[in-house]
Amino acid sequence: MNNQEEIIIDGEVVSGTFSSRAPKVKLNPFRLLFRDSILFLIFKILLLFVFVGSVVFAFWSKIAGGVLLVIALLVTVTIWRYISLRRVEFQNAVLCPGIVISQKPPTLLILADMSCGGTKQPIWGVKMENCTSLKPFRSNVGQRIPCVTAFQGSGYGGSWDQMVSSSLTSGTGDKEKLTEAMSRLDDEEEWQILEFAIQQKRFPEIGKTLKL
Repeated sequence: MNNQEEIIIDGEVVSGTFSSRAPKVKLNPFRLLFRDSILFLIFKILLLFVFVGSVVFAFWSKIAGGVLLVIALLVTVTIWRYISLRRVEFQNAVLCPGIVISQKPPTLLILADMSCGGTKQPIWGVKMENCTSLKPFRSNVGQRIPCVTAFQGSGYGGSWDQMVSSSLTSGTGDKEKLTEAMSRLDDEEEWQILEFAIQQKRFPEIGKTLKL
């Protein structure tokens, strides 16, 4: 299957949500590990439990050490499940526009259509996300960045409740794929809506979703 076929054939996401503009990006889990602040925090907790558990098991109590190592195993499973879900999102969720609104740390405002259930008119939502890095893109204010968004909620009233968004650069550094993604974000109206939201300072709290 060539790259063009991968782009054309979109798929289903979690809970049967269908994306007509999927990123089709293969997630690099190690890149995500160091660029996703939540995942990196969980990873550091894992290392702590492994280290302390191993020391306790070897020098103090095998029972207590065993308990800590079991907890470490459960954290590992949590990380694996999180990466597995993000892998699906980077393949089949919604490719959407993001614009840098701050350099330190690099902060994106991301736009997505939150409508569902056959709603004809788009219901625009924005989410603000801090990033550790946007390379290979520059993090200059106003820089356009390809992003990916999945949704959470009941869909009651024809709209999802929350956006789950991130920059595509957190999952891949492949310049060809990122350039390809940018070229597919060719609806200038979406960029204009996002730029207008920035001009009006329609900024939600980090981790929250704001419907425009």
